[in-house]
Amino acid sequence: MRRQPGILALLCVLLAVTLWSVPTRAVLAQETIDMIVTADPAAAIRSGPGSTFRRSGIVFKGARVTVLERNGAGSWLRVRHASGLTGWMSAALLRPVDAADPLPPAPTPTPESPVDLPAPAEPAPAATLTAAPLRLGPAASALRIGARSRDIFKRGQTMGNRPNVFSIIGDSLSTVQPFVRGFGKGEYDLGPYQGLQATIDYFSFSPRDGTPNSFVAQSKSATLAFNAAAALDPSWTVWTDKAGHCQPNETPIACEFRVNKPSVAIVLLGPEDVQIYDAETYRRNFNQMVERVIASGVIPVLTTFPNDPGNEKYQSAQQFNAIVRATAVLHGVPLIELREWAMTLPNYGVQPDGIHLSDVGPAYNLDFAVGPLGGCRLRNLLTLQMLDALRQNVLTR
Repeated sequence: MRRQPGILALLCVLLAVTLWSVPTRAVLAQETIDMIVTADPAAAIRSGPGSTFRRSGIVFKGARVTVLERNGAGSWLRVRHASGLTGWMSAALLRPVDAADPLPPAPTPTPESPVDLPAPAEPAPAATLTAAPLRLGPAASALRIGARSRDIFKRGQTMGNRPNVFSIIGDSLSTVQPFVRGFGKGEYDLGPYQGLQATIDYFSFSPRDGTPNSFVAQSKSATLAFNAAAALDPSWTVWTDKAGHCQPNETPIACEFRVNKPSVAIVLLGPEDVQIYDAETYRRNFNQMVERVIASGVIPVLTTFPNDPGNEKYQSAQQFNAIVRATAVLHGVPLIELREWAMTLPNYGVQPDGIHLSDVGPAYNLDFAVGPLGGCRLRNLLTLQMLDALRQNVLTR
């Protein structure tokens, strides 16, 4: 019995050597080593070595990170991603790079690369999420403007689409909840994001008579309970077109695009779909809708949606969000990763129903030191930043 501690200690030493011999030699020889993210679909990078520390960003499965140091137990590693994001990651979510792993692509300043998200100037120190300005730096990868955005835009210009008009395709999260309308009414405070004023000015263009700008326009392709299939169903224009602009047998998105001639469509569809469809049906409907938007010369900006892990639809929502991401990659179109950032908020950025975004704090005040930060405020910021990125990189070039 007295020999057991010695045997146990020897086994622990052998296990440690097996797991860490290559990384340890690399650290001694090169000071830094590369590892591969194994978490599916992504791993969190945190401000400190532990799961209780605030999430500062995410890195998707298969990404390569450089290990800078380990905590005492070796269970948490401080890493740096190629985008510049640095923080702590659980060692259990990483594996050493081997010869079969492809070399990381060289970063290039093209529309395919993640767009830098402007961070607030001189952020005020704070201990909680609700008090601190939201810092979304270049490494957040919350926005991608897509490899095909410029080509879609150029084709749309030949079809008469207008560069300073956008449309909305969505459900109650985009219609009933406070989404971008305040920017068009002058009821907002950009706080530390004053640079976004140029984008509000750019889209302050009347898409049609009686409508001052895209921010306040009542979309023909957005209403309560709207879903991906509804976007292509002419019967839905009864609910979306109260002004009688749509033609007989015209689908909601066809009517919206004909009437307003936008170059961009902000899309968030899924919270309603997950209640009634399986993942394969959603994938088929969502992909068909995106293809129709692209064929109209309109850039679809796809948006993931948050969900409460305690909700019965949580696993299905995970699948649906994976479909949104895959569709963005397949078609080379913009993606707003709302879900990953919202999941860092209190109550995961959603209301108790697990569907609607949490509506706390002033929805159009981007000084997050004022009031609590909820899902609606976060979405307004990310959407305005995406419009800003498209304006600078696509719509004005």
